[in-house]
Amino acid sequence: MIPNAKLNFALEKLKLHFIQKILDIPEKNVCQQDTTAPGIEGLCLLLRQLAYPCLYSDLIHSFGEPIPELSMIYHITLDFIYNTHSHRIT
Repeated sequence: MIPNAKLNFALEKLKLHFIQKILDIPEKNVCQQDTTAPGIEGLCLLLRQLAYPCLYSDLIHSFGEPIPELSMIYHITLDFIYNTHSHRIT
């Protein structure tokens, strides 16, 4: 997903890593059922869904993960950002 960052997110690859660092997203997310995913993948999935909501089945080709794992990665990233930065949101 990162090589097409400019096309998919209107951001450059380095800016995605900068956003990951600023939001303190860990390098590795561990979901339920021991599903693991790189933090940058979770960020990309989150940004993609927030920018243009679609079915997870439409994202299988882009992310190469089955639907349940995409859902877990999305939700753990969203929960992490909310739990870490909710004081800035509310």
